[in-house]
Amino acid sequence: MRKVIHGVVYFENHDRVLQLMKNFCSCKRSAYQAINKLKLSGNDIKVYCKRNYMPLLNQRYIADAAVEAGKITKEHSLFGNKKLWKRFQDKKISKKKWQHIRNSQLYSRGDKAKSGNPNIRIAGNMLLINDPLKRGLWLTGKLWLQEEIKSDCYDVRIEAKDNKFQVTVSYNVVNIPTMTDKKLGVIGIDCNPNGVAVSELNYDGNLIKHLYFKNDKIKFAKSNKRENVIREMAKQVVSYAYDKHKPIILEQLQFSKKNKGRKFNRMSHNFIWKQLLDSIKSRACRYGVEVIEVPPAYTSIVGKLKFMKMYSIPIHNAAAMVIGRMGLGIIDKVVVSISEAKDLVTLEARSVSIALKKKSFLWFKSKFRICQKQPALTAPNLEPMNNRHKIQVSSIGGKVIESNNWSGSYQQTCSVDFGEERLLDKFL
Repeated sequence: MRKVIHGVVYFENHDRVLQLMKNFCSCKRSAYQAINKLKLSGNDIKVYCKRNYMPLLNQRYIADAAVEAGKITKEHSLFGNKKLWKRFQDKKISKKKWQHIRNSQLYSRGDKAKSGNPNIRIAGNMLLINDPLKRGLWLTGKLWLQEEIKSDCYDVRIEAKDNKFQVTVSYNVVNIPTMTDKKLGVIGIDCNPNGVAVSELNYDGNLIKHLYFKNDKIKFAKSNKRENVIREMAKQVVSYAYDKHKPIILEQLQFSKKNKGRKFNRMSHNFIWKQLLDSIKSRACRYGVEVIEVPPAYTSIVGKLKFMKMYSIPIHNAAAMVIGRMGLGIIDKVVVSISEAKDLVTLEARSVSIALKKKSFLWFKSKFRICQKQPALTAPNLEPMNNRHKIQVSSIGGKVIESNNWSGSYQQTCSVDFGEERLLDKFL
């Protein structure tokens, strides 16, 4: 498991730190060009970068810049921010600010062979940065971290943002043993733009309890406050699962970048589902709570058609229930009335109807068991009298002692499993 700790550092000689960041980011862009344009790989990338950056950066900084460039999978990438680049083109921000954004990071990997991190080290409440221009000189800064670091080998990333230096420290920790058991049931989770729906299920997939952790600040608060709200919400979800000793079933949300309309685009832009899911998974891993991910396609539709009216629960909790049942290996059977009109297929069940396109309906059928609802035994659905038979059953000996059809010409004797007199309608 990877442990991540955030903090803030303040430097007296911050100008030299910014210059070092500029050299590192420039080397990273040069390594990216070597990979994508010159098609270099391995040690050739570092050799290429040393030609221009060896006096400004040491070998370790250059190697870390090459590693960072290798993580970028896109062939054409814009270093900085695409929206800010557009603002810079429209002359809404200055060239100095744009350059500052592009050159605002410094990264150094930990190395066990080097007894920790060779370029950026943490000593108590001080952070030390190796200055390659002056051998043996370290740039020092006052450091505040969320919690104590419990490892000697750690990665450090420093980013200049909002007139301060933000620090992210990460390192590997020993995996905590799992404290949950699926045989006790599961906790189904459905993430939404304003909160998290939680449905607690037993091992058979039946609903025990449903909750909704709601906080509208996720949509409207600033980024730093939003991150705090997300962490608090993840803490609530994981604590609930930990107390119940049940694993969490999450959805694998993957929004495509296609234009799907103004309303969906606005929702998906403000919807920080990735941060929320990552926060839940990270905290669950630290507490030994097992996390299982399932595909979320059509879970809301199944929940609405089958469980929303049955249990009188909100649609999001019904979707969380379907997600939890999928984590238990249960594929729901949905009994609906199906009607077609032009390119749409309308599904109706429990006084709820949903319209799908035919292509979407075919994909829906491949994921769940969809059954056509049989007509009820009401007057409009009954067949003509001459096609039906009236059978009177008596409990004497478990046999039919008298049976007549409506025309008076049908008689039959058979065994039955019940012991009370009733009328059975048999359709021919």
